[in-house]
Amino acid sequence: MDKISIDELFGKLETEEVLLLDVRGQATVSEFIPEHSNLHRIHIEKGEINNWSETTKAEIQEFAEGKTLYVTCSGGYSGTSCAILLREKGFDAVTVDGGMRAWQAEITKK
Repeated sequence: MDKISIDELFGKLETEEVLLLDVRGQATVSEFIPEHSNLHRIHIEKGEINNWSETTKAEIQEFAEGKTLYVTCSGGYSGTSCAILLREKGFDAVTVDGGMRAWQAEITKK
């Protein structure tokens, strides 16, 4: 499974648009929402991806338009399982290693 570190993702954000698929549950998504001028984020909960529907597929296709999707969750596990499923469905999906916890920790260090 392809993974990207937070440092690598931050580097990409400085030079290109990044499509972030956030699969956290509604209760945790509001705890931290990343922002950057090159970041385009969509929130679709893990359950919706696991219970694949034409609506979910259409929403992701419209968002991704053949580009790489960087999939994140709180800590990395759910993001990885969703990225695997998305790759099986034909999407170019990469897991954000460490999820939003790693993202928050990196911001705190800076």
